[in-house]
Amino acid sequence: MADSVIIPARMSTKWREAMRNVPLFDPCCLPEYCEASCFEQPNSEALLWYYKAGDRHLIYPFIKSEIKKDLLEVAGIDGPAYDIQTPYGYGGPQATSSDPSFLTAAWEEFDELAEEENIIAEFCRLSIARPNQQFLHPKMSVQFNRNAAITNFSANTDELFIQMQNRKAARKAAKNGFVACSVKPEIYVDEFQKIYQKTMVRKSAKDFFFFSPSYFTKLLQLNSDEQGMVAVFDGGRLVAGALVLFGSGIAIYHLAASDHNYLKFGVNNVVLAGVNDLARARGMDILVLGGGSTTSPDDGLLGFKKQHASEIVPFCIGTRVLNHQKYECLKNTFGKRDATASPWFLFWHGLVW
Repeated sequence: MADSVIIPARMSTKWREAMRNVPLFDPCCLPEYCEASCFEQPNSEALLWYYKAGDRHLIYPFIKSEIKKDLLEVAGIDGPAYDIQTPYGYGGPQATSSDPSFLTAAWEEFDELAEEENIIAEFCRLSIARPNQQFLHPKMSVQFNRNAAITNFSANTDELFIQMQNRKAARKAAKNGFVACSVKPEIYVDEFQKIYQKTMVRKSAKDFFFFSPSYFTKLLQLNSDEQGMVAVFDGGRLVAGALVLFGSGIAIYHLAASDHNYLKFGVNNVVLAGVNDLARARGMDILVLGGGSTTSPDDGLLGFKKQHASEIVPFCIGTRVLNHQKYECLKNTFGKRDATASPWFLFWHGLVW
C-alpha cells in the first residue's frame, strides 16, 4: 500500500527519518540547508515530499514559493499560486527503485498534490554526485547547464594525483607560514561572513550570492557531522576559509572566501587542499567542488577547481510546467511588458511590479 506525506523543514527529526529510508543523498537535501535557502526567497517554505510503496521509497526536498499577488493580478490569474524549486546547489529526487510502475504511481500522486496547491512550474537542480535523472517526473525537461568538478576518493590513482596537485599548489603558501586547519564553524562564522561579503564585492557577484546573516545562522543548526569549516590564519586572524557540507558519503565545498591581500600567497589553494583532507578524514566518497560562476567552459573559477579535482562531470537542470495556461499567461504578460524580465525559467522571481 502506498503512502505519502509532506514534511516541513521545521520538523527536522521527521525529515531526517524519511531521508534515512533513501541512504544516498546530497547535503543540500538536509532540512536546515533547505530552510536557510528560504531566507533568500520571500514567502517561501522548505518542504520534503516522502513517498513509500512497500519497501520502495522516494524523497524530494524543495522550496515552495508564493508568486507575488500583484503579479498575478496584472496577469489576470486568480491566486494564490506557487512555484517549486530545489535549493541552490545539488539535489532533486532520490529513490530506492527506478521501477517504472513505482515512479509512475509516485509522480501521479505528486501531481494531484501540486494541482491542489496551485503549483504553476517546477525547477530542479540535479545531483552530480548521485546521478538521479532516472527518478525524475517523466515530463521533466532536462538540460545541460555547465561542467562541474568533483574528486572521487574511491579512485586511488585519481586521489594520489589530486593529493600531489594540492600539495604542489599549496607549497608556496606553506613556505610563508600559511596552512589550513579544520575549525568549528560556530566560532569563526562571523569572521568568515565579513571576508565572504568582501569577496563577493570584489568579484562583482550577483545579488543572489550575498547571503544574509540569517542564512549562516541556520546552517550552524546542522548537526556537527553535517558541517565543517577549513580556515587559514595570519596570526589569530582569519584570512581565508571555506564552509563544507556533509551528506551520505558526499562533501560539498559550499562557500569560500579570502582576504585579497593574501591572494599572492596562494591561500585559496591551501584552503582547497584542506577541504580535500577534511573530506577524506570524514570518510567521504566524493568531494563536490562545483562549477564556475558562468556556464562558459573557459570559466576561470571552474579552471581553478579543475586543478584540484579528479574528474569533470555535467551539471544538469530540470524544468517542468505544471499549469501551461497560467505559465504562458505570466510569460506573455511580463515578457512583453517588463524589459527586466529574466530569461530564467521561474522568471517572475526577479520582477518588481
